[in-house]
Amino acid sequence: MPQGVDARNVRYTSMPPTSSSTRGRTLRALQELCIRRESLCLCLVLGLAALLRVLLLVRSPTSFGYVYDFYPAAVAYVYDHHALPPADACWICAHPPLFWIVGAPFYALGMWCSGGQRAVAEQLLCAVPLACDALTVFYTYRLLRLYEQRGIFLVAAMAVCASFPCLVISSHGPESDMLLTALMVAGVFHLCRMHVEGASGGLRDPIWLGALAGLAALTKYSGVLLLVAALAVLAARWLERSSRAGTWRRAALIFGIACAIAGSKYAYNVGVHHELLVANGSAQSGFDVLNLAARAQNLHHYDFTSLRLLDAAALFATEHSTGKLTDQPVYGSVWTTLHAMAWTDMSIFSVHARHGDPSLPYPTKHTSVPLVTLLLFLGLVPTGLALLGFLVTARRGRIWPLSFFALSSFLTYTWWFLAQDSWALKTKYVLFLLPVYVLFMALGLQRVVDSSSPAGRFTAATTLTLLSALVLTSVTYLTRFALG
Repeated sequence: MPQGVDARNVRYTSMPPTSSSTRGRTLRALQELCIRRESLCLCLVLGLAALLRVLLLVRSPTSFGYVYDFYPAAVAYVYDHHALPPADACWICAHPPLFWIVGAPFYALGMWCSGGQRAVAEQLLCAVPLACDALTVFYTYRLLRLYEQRGIFLVAAMAVCASFPCLVISSHGPESDMLLTALMVAGVFHLCRMHVEGASGGLRDPIWLGALAGLAALTKYSGVLLLVAALAVLAARWLERSSRAGTWRRAALIFGIACAIAGSKYAYNVGVHHELLVANGSAQSGFDVLNLAARAQNLHHYDFTSLRLLDAAALFATEHSTGKLTDQPVYGSVWTTLHAMAWTDMSIFSVHARHGDPSLPYPTKHTSVPLVTLLLFLGLVPTGLALLGFLVTARRGRIWPLSFFALSSFLTYTWWFLAQDSWALKTKYVLFLLPVYVLFMALGLQRVVDSSSPAGRFTAATTLTLLSALVLTSVTYLTRFALG
């Protein structure tokens, strides 16, 4: 099997050099087995992921699944009035409208099949996030293969992605965030392939990228980040003085297609509301990007210095079930909340008093606090690997667009939520970064496994064991979550 690492192109295709160590031989045998049976391993991972989603669908306590905001209201407006809703028609109606445009045919089919039962229409609407979930997993696989992930690294990354609780729960939540995630993930793949292939790639990826960037911007305002990343990558190529005419052509094509698809929404905002980005409630303050006073005022709501995993797990204890999630002191801990919402639902769907909806649509699930605690701590393993992978590869030629996209997206999101004092911290808002997360996790895992020292082999074996435990714990948590 070939050895070595291509430092510029980030191609890790080998295991540590031959060793008499039992752990070394076991790691090599495991990698060779995963390469030989790669398709079977992936089928097992995806099959288990599919069963989790079916269980979640069948045992859902509501017809509209698990939603933070009631997006089906906007879809119902389109069905009832045969027109897009005005900004004041519902809480989320000011957002870009692609989700309710896509969802309206499913809703209408449900109404037609059931003789006008809105519960059935909402159930059929849940097919949209499920399809988006499938696309997200598919394009994550394509991104991993683009960067030549094979064997145990590919299987581990796909297992973490397919069993990622935030993604699994969101797959049964008809909201714009899942549609945005699918579009952004697909766009990131085409962006990276355009970057990797260079001038030899033709115009296939720029056309796809322009269309996906336009659709993403027509889904949520954060979708504009894909267009920004694409133009930044092309600007860097232009500065390298390589094929400047071709670079201009690609930039114009991407920008033109994106504007043709999404431009009318933003022109309408400016013409009617005199604002480029329009939202209802506190979200609007987040789009006032120059309002430093609001961000300074709200800064005390957020803590960037702590990681309070035990406090997050305690939210699931039913004897402490009073109060909305945003009223809990631990919610203001930024890293705690983003981590807890990534690896669990942070009790918002598990404890009936946590959701902001006054109708309390989600009954208490009596989730095991020790199980949640274990999952939250095991979730630190892929995060640590992702940070390691980011640090050792971020500046390398083929990988930097992903680093730029991740950093710019997270910094933009941070600037947005700092202007608000409640309900702005939600991992689902940056769920489109999941493929970048698992790719960097795979690269970090490769760095750990590539160590040939006895301590390195022990660390590699321990890390793989912890990742396996994480996936099993995540599956157990999601099974219990679905069963209630």
